[in-house]
Amino acid sequence: MSTESVAEPSPELSRAEAAALAGLRPQTLSNLVSLGFGPPLVPGCNRHRPRFRRADVLAWIEHRARHRRRPW
Repeated sequence: MSTESVAEPSPELSRAEAAALAGLRPQTLSNLVSLGFGPPLVPGCNRHRPRFRRADVLAWIEHRARHRRRPW
């Protein structure tokens, strides 16, 4: 029996990680966030180094899949 533990994914994501998870370019994600169409930022994060909660990004992706009206 192995005692190795599987590392759980980080609950917070960088802009690049969140964009990759959503299948977007990082700049596209930034544009959507600035327009109010992106996932919410972690409260208190630096706007130059935005952080996203993994659960928020996954919920946002699911919402986009159900209510998709635009190609982005």
